Amino acid sequence: MRNFLTLAALLAVLALLIPFVSALLLPGMGMQPAADLPPLTVTSSGAEESASPQSTAQQSQEPDREEADETAEADGISRFRIYDRGTGEIFELDAGQYILGALASEMPPSFHQEALRAQAVAAHTWAVYSAAMHREYPDETILGADFSVDTTRDEGYLSQERFFSRYGATAELYWPKLTESAEWAATRLLFYDGEPALAVYHAMSCGMTEASENVWQAALPYLVPVESKGDLLSPDYQVTETFDQKTMRYLLEQAFDGVALDEGDPAGWIQPLETSPSGYLTSVQVGDQTVHGQALRHALSLRSSCMEVSFSGGTFTIETRGYGHGVGMSQYGADFMARQGTDCAGILAHYYPGTELVQVSRTDGGA
Repeated sequence: MRNFLTLAALLAVLALLIPFVSALLLPGMGMQPAADLPPLTVTSSGAEESASPQSTAQQSQEPDREEADETAEADGISRFRIYDRGTGEIFELDAGQYILGALASEMPPSFHQEALRAQAVAAHTWAVYSAAMHREYPDETILGADFSVDTTRDEGYLSQERFFSRYGATAELYWPKLTESAEWAATRLLFYDGEPALAVYHAMSCGMTEASENVWQAALPYLVPVESKGDLLSPDYQVTETFDQKTMRYLLEQAFDGVALDEGDPAGWIQPLETSPSGYLTSVQVGDQTVHGQALRHALSLRSSCMEVSFSGGTFTIETRGYGHGVGMSQYGADFMARQGTDCAGILAHYYPGTELVQVSRTDGGA
């Protein structure tokens, strides 16, 4: 529990950023939103906008893998109390049941099996971390539950019934694949320094993941920048948005209370000040205010704070790269690595450097 005290402030920030926002969508995909520094949004499984289960990526053959897991205890947490933001009720699930529903919600079932395993381990680890934290420091906004989901919007958890309704005939192909990954992950957790890690993730980075302190102002040794070159090949990696002058003024004034925008110089309304080494905007001048890049991103409903802003002919043009806050595991990056032959353990070791994939005892009833 020693690290939970140190990281209490970080988890408190994440917990405040509910409910979810589901405005931004990849073509053909329902995306999970996330939380922010000012408004960053984190899903109940530690994601921001995550790759939901409606991708057209094709499944590859599963490579051979060697398991080098160690035996450990998971603080006795094998059942979760979950607050449903959609219904206002609390329900309980065994770890295996939760992992399966979270996996169905968070990642396209067409992704490679090893990527699905990595996602399942991340969701499991995040849930254990959050449960341990909230049981020691209860959060009344979620009625003292371990974390929250929204079953009415399939955010953070997708039931088997809703999965089959969504996927129709292909569900028969995909559900066993998800079940295998969830069952495998139910006996694995990602540990750092002997305790569950805060295994956050996102849909795709801008080619390099982001340091946690540049998003949530709390540095964690395993949430540091790493290369994720496969993201550059992801669908809609680079997206251009345009805003006319009137719309931009409205959005900025709605987001930043009291902001003063120069009538005679719209080109000066948004001036980038600082960018992180990974390429994400961390400080930007908006009128007479200085704000975080994530705040601007959410004010304009942009996919990423890795952005370039220009103004010409009465129109603002903003080009973004990637999707999500960029911290932790990139889901598209994980799928790319898996298709190049990297197994689940290798994917997790890459995106969460210094962590260990450990085997834990299982006392629940299965997925």
